[in-house]
Amino acid sequence: MTLHKLGFIPDGWEKKKISDIAEVNPSTPLIACINGTEKPLSNDDMVSFIPMEAVSEDGQVTMQRTKKYSEAGSGYTSFKNKDILIAKITPCFENYKGTLVDNLTNGIGFGSTEFHVLRAKPGISAEWLHIVTRDHKFRARGELNMQGSAGQKRVPTDFLRGFHLAVPIIKEEQDAIARYYGIWENGIKLVELLIATKLLRRKALMHQLLTGKRRFSGFAGRWSTRRLKELVKQVHRPTEKPTIRYRALGIRSHFKGTFERYIDDPSTVEMDQLYIAKSGDLIVNITFAWEGAIAIVPEEHDGGLVSHRFPMFRAIENETDLNFLRHIVTQPSFLYLLGVISPGGAGRNRVLNKKDFLDLEISVPEFQEQRHIGQILAASEREITLLRSLLKDMKEQKKGLMQQLLTGKRRVNMSAAT
Repeated sequence: MTLHKLGFIPDGWEKKKISDIAEVNPSTPLIACINGTEKPLSNDDMVSFIPMEAVSEDGQVTMQRTKKYSEAGSGYTSFKNKDILIAKITPCFENYKGTLVDNLTNGIGFGSTEFHVLRAKPGISAEWLHIVTRDHKFRARGELNMQGSAGQKRVPTDFLRGFHLAVPIIKEEQDAIARYYGIWENGIKLVELLIATKLLRRKALMHQLLTGKRRFSGFAGRWSTRRLKELVKQVHRPTEKPTIRYRALGIRSHFKGTFERYIDDPSTVEMDQLYIAKSGDLIVNITFAWEGAIAIVPEEHDGGLVSHRFPMFRAIENETDLNFLRHIVTQPSFLYLLGVISPGGAGRNRVLNKKDFLDLEISVPEFQEQRHIGQILAASEREITLLRSLLKDMKEQKKGLMQQLLTGKRRVNMSAAT
C-alpha cells in the first residue's frame, strides 16, 4: 500500500482524476445503432428522453419516453448507452439523483440540461464508475463545491474533472466490485418489494377484518353498532406542572403516533395543571383530531405529560380489545367521523367536541372476536416492522461494505463475485 492524501492506496490501484478515466460532458457526435447498423441520427429517428423527475434517488430510471431526434436533439443534454447521468442542481445532487443509462432507443438519449454526463474511457467499468458517483464521499465533496445562489446551486464541471479517487488498475476488479454492489442492491430491492406487498395485503386484510367481511371459524355472532362511550371511559390523572425539565407528549397527525419532547423551562408553559399519559391510553389532540391526531400511547411514552387539550381514554375491560380499537381509529371512515365532530374553519379553529366523540358510533363484534382480530393485525404489523428493520440494516451494511471496496480496504474475491 502507498500512503496518499486519499489514504492508503492498495497495491494494484492508482490515484486518478475522473477526467483521467472518463469523458466529462462529452461533445463527440452521437452515432445511433439502428437495426444493427451504426449511423448518424436523422430527424425522424427515435431516441429516448429522460427528464430529471424520471431519475430516482436510488439510481433508477422510473420513466423513459421516446421522441424524434428533431424534437429532442436541440436544447437538451445528450448521452448514449452506458453513460452515467449525475444531477448537478440542488437538492437533486444531494439526494443522490443519478443513473447509469442503458437500453436507450437506438442507443441514444436526451434529457434535462441539469444532468452532468460521464462516459467511461476504455479499461474503465461504467458500472463501477456509477457506484463511485453514488458514494457518500463523492456527494459530500460535490455539495461543498457547489456554486451559485441559494436554491440554484450547481456542481461545476471542474469539480467532476478534478475529483481524485483510487482506481483498480485491472478492469476485472472494477467489474467484481460492481457485481457485489449489484448483489446487495438486488437484495435490498427484494426486501422493499416484500414490504410493499405486505403493506398492500395488510391494507386489504384490515378492511376485511374491521368491517366483518371476513370472519374466522368459531365466530358467528352478529356485529353490533355501539357508541364509543360503551367501549372506552375517559381518565384523568392531574398533576401540578413540574418546576424542572420534564417530558411532554404530543401526537402526530395522519395517524403517525405519539412523540416526546423535553420542556427545559416549565415557566414558558402557561398551564399550572397537566395530565399524566399512560401506556395503553387512547389519546386525542382535540385541535387536530380532524387531521388524524389520535393514537394509543406506547410503553416508551408512558408517563409523558399533556395539557387539557389531550383527553385520554381507557378500553373498558371485556368490552373492547386495545389492538382492535387501535386499528379502528386509524380507518378512513373513523377519520371522517372525527372531521364531522370537529366543526369550524381550517387549522386551530376546528376543535373536536369531546361529548360528540364519546357519542360516535362504530360497528364491533363481541369481545373475543375483537381480540382475535387485534392479534392477527398486530402480528402483521410486527412482521412489517421487522422487515423494515432488516431493510435499514441491509442499507447500512451495504454502505459500509462499499466504502471499504471503493477504497481497497477490502479486496474482492473476483472468482467468487462471478
